[in-house]
Amino acid sequence: LDVVVEFLHHLEALLHVGAVVGALSSILKRLDPLDQLAPPPLVLGRRQELPGLGEFEVDGRTASAVHSRLEGIATRRRNRPDVARALAAAACVALDGGLERPALAIAIRALEADSSRADVLGIAERAAKNDDVELLERAYDIIARGSLGVYGERAAHYRAARKLERRGFRERALRHAILAFEAVPAEGVTFVLMMRLAERSGDSTEAVQAIERVASQAKGPEERSAWLRRAALVAA
Repeated sequence: LDVVVEFLHHLEALLHVGAVVGALSSILKRLDPLDQLAPPPLVLGRRQELPGLGEFEVDGRTASAVHSRLEGIATRRRNRPDVARALAAAACVALDGGLERPALAIAIRALEADSSRADVLGIAERAAKNDDVELLERAYDIIARGSLGVYGERAAHYRAARKLERRGFRERALRHAILAFEAVPAEGVTFVLMMRLAERSGDSTEAVQAIERVASQAKGPEERSAWLRRAALVAA
């Protein structure tokens, strides 16, 4: 066991998160002598393979132990991207083990450590239930704030609007559609999405106000007039 612990410490020092996951998964199963007598655990995740470590399965019990260990690695890191990497791995393991709520919470922490980790957003989306919509929105907002430039911001909010609309949260989706439109004002897909959501909500006030804000920031009188005409048409 001492040799195993020393081995894991070496992996942690190199931040070989995948290797830590594989090693811990195999070790935790072998340390429990009842495993050989008990029926195999219900596999909630998927079979995974890591170079040099073979295949392993992430079940609920193993996932809980492994993601806790990876969270511990994260607390000992000082570099924020390294913290995010460890937390992202922890969130992935938790999700693979069927632990959706912990996976979502850990994914949020990973995004807070490094908002450029758009891959972690996918974990949050898969882990979030409809009761977790506020946390899911928080993840979208973190990604949007941390994006590089207005086009990244637009993409994050547009994705949020589409995903939330599919979940049936039209008012929340409309907020993100408006933010996407205002990030890069144009009569493109974000404008169409904003107008569709406004129409379905039965109240176009927020969409009209968004167009008016865009008009107030127009570069010239012609552009300003064009946006104001659109606002008037929507209001009518």
